[in-house]
Amino acid sequence: MSVSGATWSDTAGIGGWHLDYDGTDDNTSVTDTAFSADTYTMMAWFKPDEADGNSGNAIATVNSNGNAGMNIVWELNTANQFGVFFNNANSGSNLFLDTNKSVSVGEWVFVAGVADFASNNAVVYSGLASDSGISTGDSGTYDNTGDMGSVETINVGDNGGFDGGIDAPQYGIDQALSQSEVDSFFQDSKEFYQ
Repeated sequence: MSVSGATWSDTAGIGGWHLDYDGTDDNTSVTDTAFSADTYTMMAWFKPDEADGNSGNAIATVNSNGNAGMNIVWELNTANQFGVFFNNANSGSNLFLDTNKSVSVGEWVFVAGVADFASNNAVVYSGLASDSGISTGDSGTYDNTGDMGSVETINVGDNGGFDGGIDAPQYGIDQALSQSEVDSFFQDSKEFYQ
């Protein structure tokens, strides 16, 4: 893991710490992850520090065959929500799923994207630290044409794509977790962000 520019903050997070990104050029890069890009779950806690500007990737993946794969996106221009973007460079198809949950500046939110490319299904979940459980956002079908390859690099903060805190990213889960399995991680970790 290589951290570039991001700084540790002791205001919240599992273990009492999280990484803070400046929205300009900060990035944490995890390479040689090498898990299948066909079916996996990616999730993390986020705290946006700005409410205007451009949208950007909070976490981005790079697959072995050049596919962007799954990205968790901070949508500044659509009611301050997160979403999950799926890309298949083999077919040129894209799928964007909204969490449909507005987030205030300085508020922690949990976001999870689940992709099961074998069945072409994808779904996004989210929950604020004050919520009793996660909510289901958009779901959709995904074009799984061709070989999706493997996820080789994870860029957290994505070189300035996100301004705020990110903690507990879970990206090496090579299965499509159920809603109850995702909610279990949310329940076990939300106390650290209240």
